[in-house]
Amino acid sequence: NFEKAIFKCVSDLIFLSDQDDIWHKDKIKTVVDYFNSDNRVMLIVHDAEIVTADGVQTGLTVANQIIAQGLSTDQLLLGCCMAFRAKLKPIIIPVPHLTHGHDGWINTIGCHLKCRKFIPEILQKYRRHSANTSTQRFTSTQKVNLFYSLKDKVYDKSLKNSPLSASVKRLNNINIVVDRITSRRPHIESILSNGDVYSTTLADLENIRQNYISRLNIQKLPLSKRLLPCARFYMTGGYRLHDGILSLIRDIFFK
Repeated sequence: NFEKAIFKCVSDLIFLSDQDDIWHKDKIKTVVDYFNSDNRVMLIVHDAEIVTADGVQTGLTVANQIIAQGLSTDQLLLGCCMAFRAKLKPIIIPVPHLTHGHDGWINTIGCHLKCRKFIPEILQKYRRHSANTSTQRFTSTQKVNLFYSLKDKVYDKSLKNSPLSASVKRLNNINIVVDRITSRRPHIESILSNGDVYSTTLADLENIRQNYISRLNIQKLPLSKRLLPCARFYMTGGYRLHDGILSLIRDIFFK
């Protein structure tokens, strides 16, 4: 539905909306002003105040919840907090079937092409209720911290999913990104003011892809043969793209 709606949009700027947003009156003007101030920006993501189902203020914002978990605002990928130039449409459509849906895909493209801008302004209320599609920690009405992030990583990746299956999915996803950016090269180069961005993006993606392949190859080894490869991967900084020591421990002890 989102893909079809985006395809049908005819204006230069596209705002995504969910059915339970409460937009501030100055949201559109503020975002438009940011776009007008920098033609290099193709995607803008803003902060949002988290409120209860009844609209009661929690004193929390989505960005602050993300930062409190030791994460970057690059992880703020709620579609209802996004606006982008229509120039991105040929790149993001069709939307592939990735873990994070249409908004995660748009955010991924914006981050890799270095045309995404996060603005700290709180431009809407994000209403949290029992029927939300998004249930991430950063939209919780309870204040979170590093402990919550660590708990999620241990439970989701070590107990629910094997490291091997998670790596296969991660590699498949980065391959999709590489294929899309490669196939849209003429258009991408035409909308980016800096000609070096495209080549830099491909180089960065290839480094990420090789990192994922290296870790996957380690995980395919029997547990008894993983210790030294894991140690080498850690010493060369391979786990920096993952969860650091937690990923190292996971690869040594979990199939």
